[in-house]
Amino acid sequence: MAWNTRLSLGDVHRLRLAAGISDDDLPNRIVHIDDKTLGHHEILLTIYSRGDPCLTAEVFAHHGRNFQQLWSLGEMPGGLTPCALPHCPAPGASATKAGEVVITVPARRDGAKYDVCDDNVLLTYRPVGTSLEFASERKILAKDFCGVSSQFYYVAFSPADEGNRIASIEVMRSPSGSPSALVFQKSQDGPVAMHFSIPREIWLQSVRSNVARFSTPSECIESATSAPIERTRLPLTGEQVQALLDSLAKIDLRTDRCPRRADGECALIMDGVHYFLQLPNGRTVTLTDTRDFPEIRSENPALSDWVYEVLKLAHDEPPH
Repeated sequence: MAWNTRLSLGDVHRLRLAAGISDDDLPNRIVHIDDKTLGHHEILLTIYSRGDPCLTAEVFAHHGRNFQQLWSLGEMPGGLTPCALPHCPAPGASATKAGEVVITVPARRDGAKYDVCDDNVLLTYRPVGTSLEFASERKILAKDFCGVSSQFYYVAFSPADEGNRIASIEVMRSPSGSPSALVFQKSQDGPVAMHFSIPREIWLQSVRSNVARFSTPSECIESATSAPIERTRLPLTGEQVQALLDSLAKIDLRTDRCPRRADGECALIMDGVHYFLQLPNGRTVTLTDTRDFPEIRSENPALSDWVYEVLKLAHDEPPH
């Protein structure tokens, strides 16, 4: 959960229950609370379900020690649905000091060259009585910063290559290390493994300068074609790559919701290496590199060992 709130932990718990989120269901939800922006002591709740890219937005008000729902996002104009499209950001909700709620829905353009969202549709809901009603709709360019990290993502995980992508490992190094990725792809000669990285001097220069263009996703993709991203095919035969994928298929892919200390409590590792796996079955798994913390057990030790083995073949290993 994340919040911009003055609520006590007890109030947060009661608010969650009023929104239909039980304690058992909490690990499956991403919840944002904002009780500082709207007037009249009202609270905007933005809820996502893990694995479901759709948005729920609700407004609550204090009702004694509990909370009462005043509004929830229902049917939207124009047939829009508050769900994320592939290769596009998730929809969002924000409150304004005027008491409005603005829903941002990323949208594609008809006939666009790339399968991304270059527009944002903004839906404004204004207070009427004790609820909210739809007031206006407008479309703006979906511009964001396009730096070397954005270009890296578009090169390594190009929407155009999605049909040939089998599985991938995205490596994120906190707090300011350069990202890298290992992508398994189909080819005419069988599966191949491609490694993508950013040259160290380029990454350090981007971190120091903090310079990035403000552009739409399509414009960023165009710039990525000439970006200094290293692309290396691992020197493995199709049979060797398939053997790696076969060994992955034998692993129990169930994961704990967090790395755990010896006493069973969740361990919070902020500055370290995290892996985001896109598996052949379409599932996404997050793992934490725990090799520097022998007293901590990873979310799935067998799967972590497989990741370490694959990245070692690509000479992509964090310093230890």
